Amino acid sequence: MSEAATAAPDQAPALGLFERYLTLWVALCIIAGIGLGQAMPDLFQALGTEQWRRSTCRLPCWSG
Repeated sequence: MSEAATAAPDQAPALGLFERYLTLWVALCIIAGIGLGQAMPDLFQALGTEQWRRSTCRLPCWSG
């Protein structure tokens, strides 16, 4: 067996569960967002209005 095929003990650990399936998590969040938007369209339309964004901003807001 070559040295490249064996793992050295001082190498970085393997990817964790979150990192390994990051693409899956992102896809699930997109699907959940679409589903919630379909189930509660009025809520998400209210969250997207300019008036709501201005009224809830506690820090300096920059919109461009």
